[in-house]
Amino acid sequence: MNWFFIKMIFRITCGTGNHRPQFNEQWRIIEAPDMYSAVEKAKRFALNEMPALEGLVQWKLIAVTEVLVLSDMADGAELFSTIIETDYAKDYIDSMLLKESCLQQPVEFINQ
Repeated sequence: MNWFFIKMIFRITCGTGNHRPQFNEQWRIIEAPDMYSAVEKAKRFALNEMPALEGLVQWKLIAVTEVLVLSDMADGAELFSTIIETDYAKDYIDSMLLKESCLQQPVEFINQ
């Protein structure tokens, strides 16, 4: 069996859908014998979770768009990379530093 990092795209519709279109991009880890089986398994997970999400808010799987094989499970191995271009470098850096500072705050989990 192999591990795969899979990106799935969902469309989110609230009520009658009279709102700005919303999409959710999810990355999931899937264990499967090959890439094709991993994609099908990811789709099954999405379909099995959808009934629990139906109601006023509906989620529809649009596509599985990326599949990465996690062959090198070494400490520090790169899983994903993207390049950002912006006209506002300072704003981008400030927002990333703010996100990082939030990760450094202690988090209290409430067991229910």
